[in-house]
Amino acid sequence: MMKTKSLHILTCLLLMLLTGCRNEEPVGESQPEERMVNVSLGITTRADDVNTSDIPDVLYLWIFDGDDDSCLSFTQLDNPQFSGVDIQGNPVQTVDVQLLTTNGTQLKFYVVLNNVTDEDDSPVQFDASTSLASLENLQFTLGTYGSDNKVPMSGTADLTIESTSNDYLVEVPAERAVAKLELFVTKNTPGSNLQITGITLSNNPATGILFRNNEFSLTINENPATNLIGDNDINITASLNEADAPGSDDLHLFEGDGSKLQKITLTNPYLLENPWGDEDIHLDDGSTSITDSRYYITLNYTLGGSPVSKKIYLTKIERNTLNKVFIRIKETVFDIEVSYSVKAWEMEVLTPEF
Repeated sequence: MMKTKSLHILTCLLLMLLTGCRNEEPVGESQPEERMVNVSLGITTRADDVNTSDIPDVLYLWIFDGDDDSCLSFTQLDNPQFSGVDIQGNPVQTVDVQLLTTNGTQLKFYVVLNNVTDEDDSPVQFDASTSLASLENLQFTLGTYGSDNKVPMSGTADLTIESTSNDYLVEVPAERAVAKLELFVTKNTPGSNLQITGITLSNNPATGILFRNNEFSLTINENPATNLIGDNDINITASLNEADAPGSDDLHLFEGDGSKLQKITLTNPYLLENPWGDEDIHLDDGSTSITDSRYYITLNYTLGGSPVSKKIYLTKIERNTLNKVFIRIKETVFDIEVSYSVKAWEMEVLTPEF
């Protein structure tokens, strides 16, 4: 009887232990498994001539866990080659990352192209310890850049692991975190003597924000206006009379003709975002009072030896836009026409065709 009783007690203990294990690890819970996440990057630009010298200097890629924002992977590519080509002929840079994931895992991809300087004008050091929150709130100062593709760029994408596939193609749209300004000037008749003596830009924001953030509130820089053309006067040789362009709305039609519209070389054509302003450009003719913090250009010129100064208030400036201002200066010293064009400044990072 003692042996039978002991065996019964031992059996009960084993059942209790087994039940406890099942409570700690429920049957059917999915286990982590390998997932190969491929991030395929391609770069396109508005420029007609793209070569290996006009590509970003460095590429940073973070992959964060969507549940706790922890960094699962960090990749830095110095001097990326962008040696691949997509179906449209755009250079492609591919990054392949292997992650240990589970079904249902949400991933956040953050990409930065080129280096940036912080609010203290110090280079930002990016690495695996860079947090998601710091990226989303990173402010930077405007620098001078060698070409359109050297400016700070950023992009994000999300992915949820939902199947048993080990391979994923992830598209990460990227955009320039700055805008670009182009100025074109013409005179009304070929025989007039027109010289641009100064062009400055006022109401410059102190910093921009690297990633889109609708809650970002900019501060206007109290420093003097930015000189856009240096110290040398510019002699305007292009001319466009009213018979060819009856109104200011027609000025953009002659952009490709240097004899009609003269493009002004700017010392720094890149702009930080400035949401102040509306959808139209305004010429300060003495009757318009602009009280907000929108960008404005002060144009100084001499026509037939007479000095003139005009203020031109710009539209709101958004990131990744190409903003063109067209100016025609007439013989009457106080009479100019101004028009503008705002277009998407084409730059995207996309999945290449295979």
